[in-house]
Amino acid sequence: GPVTFTCYPPQPDRAEARQGLERVGGIAMNNHYSQARERESRGEFEAAMGSLDAMRSLRENAPDVGVQLTLPPDYDGYREQLSIAAIRAIIQSGERAEEAGNWQEALKIYEGVQNRFELPVQQDEELLLARARVHVRWGEQEMQRAYYRVAFDQGAAVIALLGTNHPRV
Repeated sequence: GPVTFTCYPPQPDRAEARQGLERVGGIAMNNHYSQARERESRGEFEAAMGSLDAMRSLRENAPDVGVQLTLPPDYDGYREQLSIAAIRAIIQSGERAEEAGNWQEALKIYEGVQNRFELPVQQDEELLLARARVHVRWGEQEMQRAYYRVAFDQGAAVIALLGTNHPRV
């Protein structure tokens, strides 16, 4: 997890201690970066992002003890790349749940993506429509089973989700 430092005012006579903290901090940064790469190689994109976030937290807290740590030059680009891969992988798991008719799981996955990630407007709209599609397909299944009230509720969920003025409603 993230490393935190207790904040003490920097003291000039503690240069050796700060050098030690800087060395250990550098090692921790390298370890987090290696861990991110390893997690990425296993397809654990969100966990890899967590490793990068730990690096950023460590860098942000280091000045409190008079230490400067730097992020790798490709940090922002790499984190963005992991975010895109994570979103893609999660959406694919939602699509698999949808294909299996596991409506609640598909909705949970799509909603989770929207809640956990800052998405471009177009992708956010696509996920909103995916959620609506799940409700429609769920409602169609319930109609075939003659569970009309449940089917009606799914249709109402689409309207609540998209709003009455949305062109897809």
